[in-house]
Amino acid sequence: MVCDLRRFREHLRSTPHARILAHRLREADRLLTHTHLSLATIAERCGFNSAEYLSVAFRRAHGCPPGEFRRRRQSER
Repeated sequence: MVCDLRRFREHLRSTPHARILAHRLREADRLLTHTHLSLATIAERCGFNSAEYLSVAFRRAHGCPPGEFRRRRQSER
């Protein structure tokens, strides 16, 4: 198992968890930009355990909370 994780990381330059998290955050980004769904609903649809966890992960990735990101994206449109 450890050998498989090491190969995964060497080949793709990230961990499985990081790739899954990135995929979930891209989907959250899309839903925040193109829908008016609540943060709790987006978190559930994207596979996060809670809206709070989504908010923390989103802030780390984008430098702002999901609500501010949504306002910026919608004002750009």
